[in-house]
Amino acid sequence: MIIIAKLDWKKALAFSALVSLLAIVLFIIFKPASTGTEYVASLNYTALFIIGALLAKYRSYISHKFNSLSVKVKISVFAFGIATYLFVHPSFVIKALLFQNIPPFYRTVIDSWFITLGAVILIIFTLNSARLSRMMRHFFVIFLGKISYSLYLVHVVIILTVVQTLYGRGLPIGILLSGSLLVSLFIASMMYFFIEKPSIWLGRVLTKSKKMKLDQIKS
Repeated sequence: MIIIAKLDWKKALAFSALVSLLAIVLFIIFKPASTGTEYVASLNYTALFIIGALLAKYRSYISHKFNSLSVKVKISVFAFGIATYLFVHPSFVIKALLFQNIPPFYRTVIDSWFITLGAVILIIFTLNSARLSRMMRHFFVIFLGKISYSLYLVHVVIILTVVQTLYGRGLPIGILLSGSLLVSLFIASMMYFFIEKPSIWLGRVLTKSKKMKLDQIKS
C-alpha cells in the first residue's frame, strides 16, 4: 500500500486494473483450477483492496463532494449502489447470451468489480450519513466487523463441506446454506476470541517492548 500512498487516484486506479489484468493473463497461461480460492483469484482481490486504500486516502475529498450533492442525487446514487452490490452480476448475462462456457474465474473478475463499485458507494454513504453511521454502530454489526476476517477465511470451506457431505440426503439446499452460515459464524467467533484477540494482545506487547527499548537507547 506504500505504492498507493505515492500515486494519485488516476494512476492508482490504473495500477489496480493492471493487477486484475495480470491475474487474467496468469489464468490464461497456467490454467489453474477454478475453485474461487486459486492464487489468481487472490491477485484479483488484491486489485480490489487497492480500491479500498484509495477510498481511505481520499476520504476527506470524497466527503466534501458527497455533501455537495442534492438529496435526489444522493437517493439515486444510494439505490444504484445497493443494486450494483446485490443484484448487478454481468457475468450471468454474458453466460446466458454470449459465452455459455465462460470460465468461472472470468465471471469472478467481472462481477467482483461491479460488487466493489457498489460497496464503495455504500461505504461512502455510511461514512457521511448520520443515520447509517448509527446503524453501523449497532452491537451486532460491530461484532460482525470484528469476526469478518475469520469469517472470510472459513466460510467457503464450511459451505463446500456441508453441501458436498449432506446434499442429496433429503435436506433442502436452503437449510444446508443456512446451517453453513450459522456454523461459519460460530467458528469465526471462536477464532476471533481464541486466536485473533490473543494475537493482537501479543503483538501490542511485543511492539510496546520494542518501543521501550528504542526509547532507552535514544535516551
